[in-house]
Amino acid sequence: MYRLQVRPYIPSPLYCVRCQLFGHIALKCTREPKCVCGKTPQGGKPCETPYKCVNCEDTHSARDPKCSKYLQEVAIQKVKITEKLSYAEAKRKVIINTPIPGLSYAQSMQSPTKWAMKPRIIKELIPQLTQVVNQIMKEFVNK
Repeated sequence: MYRLQVRPYIPSPLYCVRCQLFGHIALKCTREPKCVCGKTPQGGKPCETPYKCVNCEDTHSARDPKCSKYLQEVAIQKVKITEKLSYAEAKRKVIINTPIPGLSYAQSMQSPTKWAMKPRIIKELIPQLTQVVNQIMKEFVNK
């Protein structure tokens, strides 16, 4: 008899090679094609620099394993598998526990008008705020 340590298999995030975004595959993609450099495909020509990641808009390739969005997707997959959650629930949990880059604690406690103009931050905060409101409502109803 052998004793083997078993650990859960955590798959890589879904990645579309057509539009370079996470969450779906090329077979189901309806978006316009993008090259890994962030521009429209150049038909076999070398990519132009500077690169612009279509996921995080930073200056690197869309396939860079150090991309903040890629690392977030890896964390979502890990939470999804280890805690047996749906993708949406795992994503909400990861986003809530991920600090917003460039936003200090003091800024987050100030009036949101200074940083709320950034649409990406708003899109990331809506699920967090919805969950907080739902928790407050549940506590209020149970009292």
